[in-house]
Order: sequence, then structure tokens, then C-alpha cells
Amino acid sequence: MAFVDIEVKDQVGVLRLNRPERLNALSVDVLRQFQGALARFRDQEVRAIVLTGTGRAFSAGADVKEWASTVNDPDAPSWADLAHALMVAYYEFPVPKIAAVNGLAYGAGCDFTLASDIRIAHPRAVFSEAYIRLAIPPDVGGTWLLPRIVGEARALEMIITGREVAAQEAARMGLVHVLTGEDDFWPTVEEWARRLAQGPTAAIRLARDLVRGSSALGLRAAMAAEGRATESLHDSHDHREALAAQVEKRGVTFLGH
Repeated sequence: MAFVDIEVKDQVGVLRLNRPERLNALSVDVLRQFQGALARFRDQEVRAIVLTGTGRAFSAGADVKEWASTVNDPDAPSWADLAHALMVAYYEFPVPKIAAVNGLAYGAGCDFTLASDIRIAHPRAVFSEAYIRLAIPPDVGGTWLLPRIVGEARALEMIITGREVAAQEAARMGLVHVLTGEDDFWPTVEEWARRLAQGPTAAIRLARDLVRGSSALGLRAAMAAEGRATESLHDSHDHREALAAQVEKRGVTFLGH
């Protein structure tokens, strides 16, 4: 059964979690299909990804019912191992990623929004690091991702309370980049996806990597890293095209390399 729907159009890959009757909970099958979708996107050379859900949820996180039924089964696939591998693959995927948060995003579902580069929220979106309700800490990267977005104090408060953060508050705290209206959610997502897919993909990837690594560097080291990254693109099509377009005062067409 297909629990993940994918579509590729104009080099934008849309990955839609499709278990609405289970609030798009992340079962072992969903994790495997999600991983397979990323492989297909790589094969089709998509230049932007949109991750979203079907129905009233983005994702409720781990499929707790499945988890509880297999926790004492040594032969059952390890949900954590699959989820961790998927999180790394998604976080490191080399194109910009948009989380189109159409509804509730709890636990691991929340963490996959955090691993996205841009978060666009419908007014009904709700975020929660809900793990504490199961008497465990976050287990799919939330303790690393969330403080980098909202700061350590706010991240800790969200994590140890497991409280729900509505879309409006999420926007105020910087957890959400764009909060849309009821009627312009998907058009806004599509516009952002087109813009990113038409951009200089290699430069976007390097810029993202530089930002992610900057907190561990001093200014001199950060500028040295920037210099190496910039130099690596001097002979790229997109850099040459951008320079020519500036000189010739015309529009620019990026190919992503």
C-alpha cells in the first residue's frame, strides 16, 4: 500500500504523506517509502522538495500503536534506526526543502519540519515536541534542530512541556518563515518552490552548509570557508551566467550547476 505520494513537476518534487486516517503517522512502511521517494527525487534531479501531508495533519509523528506492538519483538525492524537514517538523508539532501505544514506536526513530524530549510504554515498548523508525553526525550534530532531555530531557552520549554504551539505563535518565535491565509496556503507553497527550483542550486546548497557550520567557527575561519565555497563555483555555469546577465542587463537563467 502506498503511504507516500510523490509528484515531480518543473523540477519540484512534492512528497505527500498519505495516511490521513492515522494523521500521517510514521510507521516503518512510511519511513521506508519516504526514503525511497528521496532516492527517486535524486534520480530525477529535482531542484526543490516540498514535504507535506494529506488531510488535517502534517504528521502526528511515530506510529505509537505499531511501536507499542513491536517494542518487545527482537525481530521487528528498528523504528529508531530507520527514522534516524531517514532524518540524515532528508536533512542532507542537496536541494532546498520546504515543509508545507498543513496541520498538526507532532514529535518526529515536528522534527521533519525543523530539518526543512523553509517552513510555510497553514493557519491550522500546530507544532509540538510531543515525545515527553511518552516519557521519553526527542529521538529524531529535535534537541539539536530546535535550539538552532528558536534558541535554547524556548526549545527547552517546548521539549520538556510537550505543549502545542499554534501557527501564529510559531511565526512570532521564528519557527515558521511564512504564515499564510486559509485560501493562499498552497499557492504560496508553489510560488516558493518554483522560486527555489529556478535558483542557483549549487550556490544555495553551499550557502546552507556554510550557515549550518558557522556556529562552530570564529569569524576568520567562517570567512575562509566562504572563500573556499565561492572559489569552487567560479567556473560554474550559474556563476558565469549571473555575471553575464548583470553586465548585459538581462534576465538570468540558472541550470543548477
